Amino acid sequence: MFNKYLYILSATALLALNTGCTLFDSSAQLGADHGMAPSSRGPTPEWYAKHYNRPRGIGEAIRMDRLALWDNPTGSYVYTIRGLITARYHPWQHTLKIKDETQVKEGTADCHWSADGALNANNTPASCSHLLNELAQELNVLE
Repeated sequence: MFNKYLYILSATALLALNTGCTLFDSSAQLGADHGMAPSSRGPTPEWYAKHYNRPRGIGEAIRMDRLALWDNPTGSYVYTIRGLITARYHPWQHTLKIKDETQVKEGTADCHWSADGALNANNTPASCSHLLNELAQELNVLE
């Protein structure tokens, strides 16, 4: 019985040597990532920004940041910058909310981006864009 398997194995090896076949797919290079991060990490924030929208990319950066806190009641990640800006990213709805804590009394503190990147805010678009840029700079992404 052992000789039978040895014969099949040696015949396969001889066939591979005679035909130049390496028995492995040589088209896939070792370490090739095809533009994606390894599956254990998932895509980078830049990938999300390129394929979806910039607020989602920044939200994914919040999700991956070690300083982000998980808020169980709201099901979102919370990231605070020196008590001045608070950002919430909901990973299942893909929404990002940024609140400028210095403007809470004026009532123009909130900026909310939907999953498709649309801005819904009681703040000016320029101010929301500034908050988004400040958050991206703090997270060192999408600059």
